[in-house]
Amino acid sequence: MTRAKGWIQSESNATATGFAAQRPQAVRPKIKNYPREKKPKTGPTILVIPDSHATPEVDNRRYEWAGRFAAQLRPDYIVDIGDHFDMRSLNKFEKGPSMIGASYWADIEARIDARLRFNKQIEDQNKKLSKSKKYKPEKIFCLGNHENRVDRFLSESMEGS
Repeated sequence: MTRAKGWIQSESNATATGFAAQRPQAVRPKIKNYPREKKPKTGPTILVIPDSHATPEVDNRRYEWAGRFAAQLRPDYIVDIGDHFDMRSLNKFEKGPSMIGASYWADIEARIDARLRFNKQIEDQNKKLSKSKKYKPEKIFCLGNHENRVDRFLSESMEGS
């Protein structure tokens, strides 16, 4: 049996036991080489960011990575489908010692920091580009149940006053 670059070329030289002859012959797939710049575009590209939960307890460097990824991928739309805030300070389900020190303003600052870190990566990429090549995606932000905690808190506060 002879091999060429990891592919079986011929079964004619198989051993007398017939073991090699029983294996199916591998076929090298034919690949068309499309130039990257001429790749056909089928429609808009969308980057979906789910449930990122910015919180003071977790380092926000992950948003820098996500921003670099978006700047490199260059999708037409960036959709944050909600729960970008964690808002642990307004959690009604978690009680006790784990909630000591939970701060509404720390939760808000964590989200602002996360958004700034994400956007800075795209801005840094754009500084290197000419005006016509700058990347300006449409950003869509949806509200999730964690953002709803703020609305619920404000509604309950208004009822109590």
